Amino acid sequence: MRYGTGMITPLFPPTGAGSVRRLVFARGHLDAFLDQVSQADVLDGDVGDDFVSIAIACQRVGMMTPDLVDAVFAGKIRGWRDPSLSGLVALKVRLDDVRRLKMTAEIQAAREEKSGREISKPVAS
Repeated sequence: MRYGTGMITPLFPPTGAGSVRRLVFARGHLDAFLDQVSQADVLDGDVGDDFVSIAIACQRVGMMTPDLVDAVFAGKIRGWRDPSLSGLVALKVRLDDVRRLKMTAEIQAAREEKSGREISKPVAS
């Protein structure tokens, strides 16, 4: 879990005054994060290779963990929970859904980039 992305805020900055060289998180921050994971629908039975962990999805599709977790928590992509696991590793997604999410994000970014170039073009007189 990357604390530097703001998914979970450390109680003390890891390089700041008061840092003890170990990351310390407030129970409330961890509980809030884990509560969001626990709200996902539970996977029933053997689902085979249809569902993968956030880590595997990110590796296979080329996304960053915080981006995919944010997408699940924001409802942009559906996540399920494996009841035999706990924490972030329990959160599962469909790989095809993640591919669609990434493709949609790339299309939107390309449109925004194109729009930005068109706005900055000088107007011919």
